[in-house]
Amino acid sequence: MQKHGEEFFRRFEADVIRDFLNRQSSESCVLALGGGVPCNTFLSSDELKALGTLVYLDIAPGIAYKRLAAGGIPPFLSGNDPYGKFLSMFEERSLRYAEMADLRIKVPQNITAEDLSDLIFTELTQNKFLNIQAKIG
Repeated sequence: MQKHGEEFFRRFEADVIRDFLNRQSSESCVLALGGGVPCNTFLSSDELKALGTLVYLDIAPGIAYKRLAAGGIPPFLSGNDPYGKFLSMFEERSLRYAEMADLRIKVPQNITAEDLSDLIFTELTQNKFLNIQAKIG
């Protein structure tokens, strides 16, 4: 993104998602999207909805920033006030995710990745987005 800029990245991101949609088989899969996808102006809401069940992992902004910055401040947040930039982007993205999501899951503060995976599975099942039938035999 640094070399080519955000517009190049967002166009590329949109092309990858469209390619995925064109190649999608009948098999189920999980596709983890980057935080900016819902605000990508090169993608329509219909294209994003065509991906399947959209799950919004609702996390507190302070926790999200801490995780993001753990590997160093990313280039898109560089400058005088990276946290302020982050909060602005977080607010815009959160509103968009909330509008589009089929399911919103509040992420507990200190949850492990494994426990979060279990929580997502449970919520998808309880809210009838997954139809899991035990196979015996």
